[in-house]
Amino acid sequence: MAQRNIPGHPLGRMLAVFGVGVLTRLLVRLEVSGMENVPPTGPVVVVINHIAFLDPVLVCLVFKRHITPLAKTEAFNSLILRLILNAYGTIPVRRGEGDIGAVKAALRVLKNDGLILLAPEGTRSPTGQLQSGKEGAVTLALRGNAPIVPIGVTGTQNLKKYWRKFRRAPVQMMVGQPFQLRPELTGHKPSRSEMTAMTHEVMYRLAAQLPEEYRGLYSDLEAATEQHVLPLQN
Repeated sequence: MAQRNIPGHPLGRMLAVFGVGVLTRLLVRLEVSGMENVPPTGPVVVVINHIAFLDPVLVCLVFKRHITPLAKTEAFNSLILRLILNAYGTIPVRRGEGDIGAVKAALRVLKNDGLILLAPEGTRSPTGQLQSGKEGAVTLALRGNAPIVPIGVTGTQNLKKYWRKFRRAPVQMMVGQPFQLRPELTGHKPSRSEMTAMTHEVMYRLAAQLPEEYRGLYSDLEAATEQHVLPLQN
């Protein structure tokens, strides 16, 4: 993807990745499995569970391809965070009001073969377990004609406990198999029931990357359907 089509500034992204990366590696002992599941080219929607502020940061740091995250507008209220997020090219999202501008910005990234990162729950989980998924990931995958890669992150809820002891916190990241929403679904506007069904299927595939105690509303994997998804092989 051409650099001009990636939000942010190349030098700013490099400095943000370097600075945040050094600090994070001092604080976290990260174990990653399944990175071979990330498509090497083309648009991708990456979905993660969200239990701590560091979850999307870790995903951005381990990806070889540049990934553009979506973040709530409130995260930009802090001057330091705003500088880092803007330099990296993070797309701000106004939650709870259908932010058309954020959707258009994310679709521009996908149309130029980029990667988008979002937490389909829409916010951090207060319990660490998966909450009800929102339709944003499905909307972007359908309109951007992009596969979805689910990533489960665990251990970040214990960061403070380890940091108080001046120890690096162990964190696990599981990257699941990519899948596509069935091509025939892109030819028409999905009904409300179809959007709900697709969102559930995305969330169950995300839940499959997590230990049982993290799966929350999607703990019964046997209840998952595959009517709208098509697994992909890299």
